[in-house]
Amino acid sequence: MHATKMQKMGVKRKRKSRSSTQTRRPTPPELMEDMVTEILVRLPVKSLLRFKPACRAWQAIIDGPVFIRAHLRRSASRWEQSHSFIINPHSMVRVPWDRWPVPSNRYRFHQWQLQRGNTTTSPRNNNVATFLHAKDLSDDQQFYTTEFTHRDGLVFSTTTTSLHVFNPATRDAITLPTSSRSNLMGGGRFNYHCSGLGLDPRTGMYKVVQAFFRFQSMEPAETKMGMEVFTIGGGGGGVGWREITSDPPYPAKRFQIGVSVCGYMFWRFSERHTKLERGILHLSLEEEEFGITGLPDELDTDNSFLLDDLLGRDLCVSASNTSCTMLNIWTLPVADESLCTLWQWRYCIEYPWSLCSVMALPPFSDF
Repeated sequence: MHATKMQKMGVKRKRKSRSSTQTRRPTPPELMEDMVTEILVRLPVKSLLRFKPACRAWQAIIDGPVFIRAHLRRSASRWEQSHSFIINPHSMVRVPWDRWPVPSNRYRFHQWQLQRGNTTTSPRNNNVATFLHAKDLSDDQQFYTTEFTHRDGLVFSTTTTSLHVFNPATRDAITLPTSSRSNLMGGGRFNYHCSGLGLDPRTGMYKVVQAFFRFQSMEPAETKMGMEVFTIGGGGGGVGWREITSDPPYPAKRFQIGVSVCGYMFWRFSERHTKLERGILHLSLEEEEFGITGLPDELDTDNSFLLDDLLGRDLCVSASNTSCTMLNIWTLPVADESLCTLWQWRYCIEYPWSLCSVMALPPFSDF
């Protein structure tokens, strides 16, 4: 009986071994991580959001700072060939405490593609914007939208009471915490904001900067201003607003959003200090040090001018002449020469409606 049992057991073991051999499947080949990254970096954001939960390896790649920068560079390269813009329609609403309508605090983001006209394309197609995302902040009725700026697909918005950062592609949004130093008071109970959003090239982190008064005086030389920084996704002990050690040499204009170009942020000086220094204020987001960038020699500072960025590479100054009939545009190639370069006078455009912001110079521009 013992032998029979052993024999049966042996047969069973043999059958198990044969069965496991028959059901064994060859291991599928795995793609190299570099190849997976090269495939993922070519996908739009919507596809990345769908593929991100597929496995931990893909999630780690997509969340990595190296991949994020590579995806941004590729997106910027495509944008240079086919310009597109994020638009937030300007709508007005009435609120009980204001006599006149004010900008709505409902954000609606649309994408508009700039197309080169030809005989086969209807001009009407060039005016169609695609809806991306809407964000309603009407729960707080104590504010309305004032200004917008953008950096690498992120939209930075100031309101009369708070600061917001949106990512229309992922539909994420954050409201920055209120700072105890914020004291740029405007009329009534609302605040002004001298702020901005930019990228620290050393850490790859985005920073929001805003100004505050250290001391105010009727004498321009006695007024002192400081600034503080909030690092988005900083984590650890870096959560919250952090005061920048150095101070601007002169106070900046208190109602404006800074222009961010290649690791620098630029603001205009306040009107009372423009006569003291012919230039604009800049901040290195990497070193967190302030300095002064001179203005074009041909620019008459008595006339109004605007600051913009072109393709995230050049700082742009646009100014109308005294008679408001011509618009002059200068650029500073920050990406190529940092701040160690001269302004280049690029265009003089007949434009009899005072100032306008320069959004882009398409590759098929006639200028």
